[in-house]
Amino acid sequence: KSILLKLELEGVGAPELRVGVSGQYDRIAGKNATARPALPLEPIHEWIANAYVAYPSETFIGIVEGYHLIHAADSGTWRTSGAFALLGYQAGLVTPYVFGEAIRTSGGTDPFFARDLAAPESLVLERTSGVLGTRLDVTTRSSIKLEYGVEKVEGEDLAHLARAVWAFGL
Repeated sequence: KSILLKLELEGVGAPELRVGVSGQYDRIAGKNATARPALPLEPIHEWIANAYVAYPSETFIGIVEGYHLIHAADSGTWRTSGAFALLGYQAGLVTPYVFGEAIRTSGGTDPFFARDLAAPESLVLERTSGVLGTRLDVTTRSSIKLEYGVEKVEGEDLAHLARAVWAFGL
């Protein structure tokens, strides 16, 4: 049903380094108005392309990725592009990090993501955000993360966010 092409180089220049690109095509079947009220019964052609660089070593983590997504149907074409970056450095039990992300769209509200095009303001994908945080490894299966972030969503004021998360793994 879908086609995926991926090329990844691993360990070139550094053992942990990964560099890759991929592309995917899929034909998403039409859905009835209950399942997809924004675009009932129309199939959607989906193309996705991305590129990334990742360096997840024992002490340093660096990931940068960008993507471009196109949804096309008889009634229109919608595009979404995004990119993010994560950089962190582990010093003992503490890992300070910074994260940034941006998403942009064109063509109006994408009916694949929207429940109702009559209320397109209910779905705003365009945003830019950034987080400054630190992770404390409490045990091998538990960590505490403290974060401060800002997020700007199109049409809204700048939001300031503070988070404390205690995560457990099994």
